[in-house]
Amino acid sequence: MKDHDNADGDSDPFSGSIEPENLLNIAYGAYNSISNVFYLKNPYDPSDFNWKTLSDYYDYSSVTRQNDTSILLNDCDQWPELAGWTESNPQSAPSLPNKET
Repeated sequence: MKDHDNADGDSDPFSGSIEPENLLNIAYGAYNSISNVFYLKNPYDPSDFNWKTLSDYYDYSSVTRQNDTSILLNDCDQWPELAGWTESNPQSAPSLPNKET
């Protein structure tokens, strides 16, 4: 997470307001230590990806690399691919890629 736009003018990407990265830029590979196999996570399975929880973040404070924990932010609704996603009905996000795409 970085302050990409430098709106605060301090040229420090780790202070101020954050512009989150696209959540879909996440690793889809996983390892099952019980069966000792690698597998491909399912973007529609909330136990693999709870997109609402993964979207939680804090802005940085004015001190570099220090979170401002006074307000928990969430930008899940900002990503068109996640529009309509809910934990109880992940299939309601039709633009979310599946394991084949």
